[in-house]
Formats: sequence, C-alpha cells, structure tokens
Amino acid sequence: MIDVTELLHDPDFATHFTIRRTTGQWKGGRFALNEPELIPCFHPAHPSTEKELAQIPEGDRLKEVITFFCVRPKKFHLTRSGPDASDEGGISDEILYKGNIYKLVAVKDWDSHGWMRGFGTLVGPEN
Repeated sequence: MIDVTELLHDPDFATHFTIRRTTGQWKGGRFALNEPELIPCFHPAHPSTEKELAQIPEGDRLKEVITFFCVRPKKFHLTRSGPDASDEGGISDEILYKGNIYKLVAVKDWDSHGWMRGFGTLVGPEN
C-alpha cells in the first residue's frame, strides 16, 4: 500500500478548517452543553465523490457533502449509540469551513496509517 500521509500536510492539497467539539452532561433532567472546544486543522478537504457518497446514509446525500481528513493526534468524533458506546456525553463534531458549518455524519478510521476521513453535510452558515 502506498503511504499518503505526507500528502495530508502538503500545502498543495491541504486547507484550513476547524473542528468544533461539543460535550455535555445530564444535570437536573436536562442535557447541559459545555463550552465547545475549537481544534484548528490544516489537512485536505474536498467535495465528496460519488463513490464516497455511497458510504453515507441516503438522507444525508441530499445536502452538500465535503470529505475532510485529519491526522493523529487529532481525531474526528462521531456520536455512537448501543452497547459498545464509549462516548457518553459527546456530540458529533462540526467542521467550520469556508464560512459554513458541516456536521459529521460518517467517519472512516485509517488508524494503522495514522489518519481519519470524515464526511460532513452542510448545516448552514456559521453566523
């Protein structure tokens, strides 16, 4: 397999975006959000291809979908549910990119190579 990790930092491919990570906890019967953490990134982001779109839920394909990459130690967080969920109190990350907010709907972990790929659907403008 070809090692593409070097390309994930190359200015010819990478762009600036910010991961906005929000957590919270239950207090008095309500879910209280903590102050979001902003994680700056300089990695590739591009419109998703048809092949990539096939990897996300059908309903999310109706919106603009952008593919984002990140390199360890930074990680994308996607809310999970079920018996193996270890992220209680977590909310799926949002990506701030070119004045818009994108909600992560799917993440592919290439842990053995040290990077992740996330698919974000357009939520709307930042403001």
